[in-house]
Amino acid sequence: MPMNENTKSSQQPAATETPASVRTVLVTGGTGKTGRRVAERLTALGRTARIGSRTAPIPFDWADDTTWDAALEGVDAAYLAYYPDLAFPGAVETVGAFARRAAKAGVGRLVLLSGRGEEAAQAAEAAVAEVGTGWTVVRCAWFDQNFSESFFLDPVLAGELALPTGIAVEPFVDVDDIADVAAAALTEDGHDGEVYELTGPRLLSFADVAAELSAATGREIRFTAVSLEEYRAVLATVGLPGEFADLFSMVLDGRNAHLADGVRRALGRPGNRPPPPPPLAPPPGAGRGPPPPCRDPRTARPSRPSPPSPPRLPRHAAPFDSLRSPPCPPPSAPPPSVTSPPRPPPPPAPSARCWPPPPPRPA
Repeated sequence: MPMNENTKSSQQPAATETPASVRTVLVTGGTGKTGRRVAERLTALGRTARIGSRTAPIPFDWADDTTWDAALEGVDAAYLAYYPDLAFPGAVETVGAFARRAAKAGVGRLVLLSGRGEEAAQAAEAAVAEVGTGWTVVRCAWFDQNFSESFFLDPVLAGELALPTGIAVEPFVDVDDIADVAAAALTEDGHDGEVYELTGPRLLSFADVAAELSAATGREIRFTAVSLEEYRAVLATVGLPGEFADLFSMVLDGRNAHLADGVRRALGRPGNRPPPPPPLAPPPGAGRGPPPPCRDPRTARPSRPSPPSPPRLPRHAAPFDSLRSPPCPPPSAPPPSVTSPPRPPPPPAPSARCWPPPPPRPA
């Protein structure tokens, strides 16, 4: 039976690990958006984070249960981030089987990353709660970082988000909030049996997101609504499962268009709300227009004093730091002597970092 955000399971865990006894934590999906951050926090707290991935020293694969026992050996707690998504066919059975295997291996705490508005995800939550260990559910909205770390990053860089969402709104959540809550649930008392529903502080449409990304990068990023069939075709071209299109239609039908207070309940503070990002210069050759041409410092006119530097980018826009335009190359020849008669300077040499080059001088 699905669990509500503010209710606990009537089944109390048979045994749980205390914070002092949680020394080794298996972090499944330990190289992903949430798992990587959870592992960093555990390490900072003096715990051992065992990365659960197919390429780890002790390999772990959700699809290969022969890797589970070795990954669970000597583990006190585990963070469960199922890939690709709990709404996919077979996910509930796989997560339930792993939770039972973990309980049998003596793992005392399980923290499950779940999704809002997904019936299959809530069935997976119930499967974890039934195994008799300490458990916590971290039920999340869509991630802010989906637009800057894989998934939607390529469309953002291409300048267009084409998605089957229409006017749906979503309270996108900062992955750093998710990691903070998960690390607390893995290492602190007071979180057993809790379902924390995590959202950001604002409801945004995907058109709103495109506008904010445009402001962050200084170049146009458009949102285009497409049909589910069109989006399935796009997913097929990039090798992603077509079920992602069905997930869009399911969770973006208005059921999640509200805010939740899970971050405050778990951590005693509100969710992250970074200020609007300052505009950035577009990268060379990116976006729908060229970057400004280089200016030769020998012929540049004197200008007014520069205004104060804009504030540094907030955390959620940090991945776009790399999109700033690089500086123009230095002039290829020294400036003429002050005693020499004035003459036009030679054009700068073409460079991949300076686009477009100045036009050639007439013969």
